[in-house]
Amino acid sequence: MSLMGKAKTIAVNDSHRVAPWADMMYAADHKWWRHHDWCRAFRGERWTQDRGPQGWVDDASAQGLEIVACRHQLELSTDPHYIASGWNSAFQAMNIAVLQGATRVLLLGVDLHDGGGAHFFGEHPPGLQRKSPWATFKKAFTISAPILAGMGVEVINCSPTSALTCFPYMEVGDALR
Repeated sequence: MSLMGKAKTIAVNDSHRVAPWADMMYAADHKWWRHHDWCRAFRGERWTQDRGPQGWVDDASAQGLEIVACRHQLELSTDPHYIASGWNSAFQAMNIAVLQGATRVLLLGVDLHDGGGAHFFGEHPPGLQRKSPWATFKKAFTISAPILAGMGVEVINCSPTSALTCFPYMEVGDALR
């Protein structure tokens, strides 16, 4: 899958509900896609990664999802042939944006609260992963922050209650000016 293109807005997992106008949506979890009936109504591009059970890539392709190669690593991928997992979809979507040439990334809803906190949209339904390794998620972003800075990519955290501190915080309205 070519990572060329310029999605301006990427909705991650359930955030497509608050941003149905996004250019792209991304979710890594094969169970999530199946539970949400492949989000067929979403009009932008739908992307996922290649790691899953046998037959996953064929199923996802048949449903019109774009599939990107993914390696389990915490450090951001700078190789245009694959993204890094960072063990979370928000990180993976950011990696796609950077590989597509983004020089400025705004993170919204990337709260990463440990201690039993839910995603910004609440808990996933039964049958989907409900416990998240928040510390690992934060570590992936933290390890990658200097890589992003070295690439000239500005990342701004626009999530007001975020536990992620490796990027500067700014109100989304101010960041969009």
